[in-house]
Amino acid sequence: MRTYLLFAVLVLFGSVAAAAPESGLSIWQIESNCAAWHPVAKIESCTRNGLNMEYGNAWKATPAANQFLAFIGATAERVKTGQMNEADGRLAISTYAKGDNSQIQAERAAHQQERQAAQQQERQFDLQRELAAMAQDYPGSQGAAAMGRALSGESSQGDTSLFDGNGKPVAYIDAGDDMTIYLWAGEPAAYLDGNGSGQDNVYGFNGRHLGWFSHGVIWDHSGYAACAVRQRLMAAPQIEPIKGVQQVMPVKAVEQIAPVEPVLVNSFGNDPCESLLASGADSPY
Repeated sequence: MRTYLLFAVLVLFGSVAAAAPESGLSIWQIESNCAAWHPVAKIESCTRNGLNMEYGNAWKATPAANQFLAFIGATAERVKTGQMNEADGRLAISTYAKGDNSQIQAERAAHQQERQAAQQQERQFDLQRELAAMAQDYPGSQGAAAMGRALSGESSQGDTSLFDGNGKPVAYIDAGDDMTIYLWAGEPAAYLDGNGSGQDNVYGFNGRHLGWFSHGVIWDHSGYAACAVRQRLMAAPQIEPIKGVQQVMPVKAVEQIAPVEPVLVNSFGNDPCESLLASGADSPY
């Protein structure tokens, strides 16, 4: 019963962005339907009956719902006693509903932003933990220093470098910028999009699915490694040159459906890392 009550409250006022199904009517929708068919004197009882049909008794534990109904009742009484006419009463109820709805929507948007920030932070922590786990496989003073920077949320320049099979640094993951992958010259080409399976999909800003990021490696659609972090390289990493200034991030296009993941091959393939990531910045048309 407690679970149902919480669910009904979330659906009723939309205070949690993803909680309300499309079929659930909000209190403002119910009141609007009632106002379309009834005089002011009947709107409160019609709205109350609609809430009962939609949510049972659960809505009665929501203070905002009771306050709105009380306002409708008080307005109907003012119309009845001649303090305002029917049209003004309808306007007062509509204005109240719009203001209350706007406040809820603002709270909803703020909550969504908080959720996105928490998800980004969680993904950053996952990346840091993965890098820390790799440090156990690749010991040494240089690797330990890199892991220390990673665990503190930093690398040599505040991000995670990606190398091709020859050890050349060609791109980097900016964990502080929504897990965006920038080419070394500064062009935003792709980003990591978690899928809940312990690894991230790699999408270009043009919506193309480029591969998967797992265990410090970007794997292409053939299952071969295309890019890797320093700790996963077989070749000696080259010296990292100065990065180019980051360019303005484009709007993300609609993402393609990710293909079935192939069997991974423990070697680099023929698809160069830089070319693979750059294809995510090409025009989708």
